[in-house]
Amino acid sequence: MLAGVAQLLCKAPGDREVLIGQAGPGAAIGQTTRFGGGPRLVTVICQAECVLLQVSDRALGRIATETPRIWEAVAGLLYLQLRGLLQLAAETIALAPRQRLAARLDLLSGTEAGALQLSQEALAEMLGLSRKTVNGYLGDFERQGLVRRRYGVVEVVDRAALRRIAGS
Repeated sequence: MLAGVAQLLCKAPGDREVLIGQAGPGAAIGQTTRFGGGPRLVTVICQAECVLLQVSDRALGRIATETPRIWEAVAGLLYLQLRGLLQLAAETIALAPRQRLAARLDLLSGTEAGALQLSQEALAEMLGLSRKTVNGYLGDFERQGLVRRRYGVVEVVDRAALRRIAGS
């Protein structure tokens, strides 16, 4: 993704799609059926105007053959994505809801504090929690000066504190 903000959805039991994350500039989204097989793994819905770079399966095949160094970077990216998914699974199993919220806000805010174009309902869906539960924890975080809430936006003010909560 070159610009914009997109929501990432995944198939869930009952033939429904659930929100699993959000991506911004610099994110790599999707997969190739040529090398991985199977159905599409992720549905991408743009939250705001997005600019995407699409690389076809055919182009990926040529890259693998003609430019192995780039292919190594693609393989490294796949490893990072798998590691991220396993981390989310571990957080879901091991962390209490408040800690999971703190961990997800830390993850979504990227490398620095900033505003996330994300509703409380979307955040709740990502975590498997109710909007009311997320709203309560965000209110606590806001009173502590860790986040600020606006309509459709959660601004992360203190990532380090969120990280401490997630690790407690």
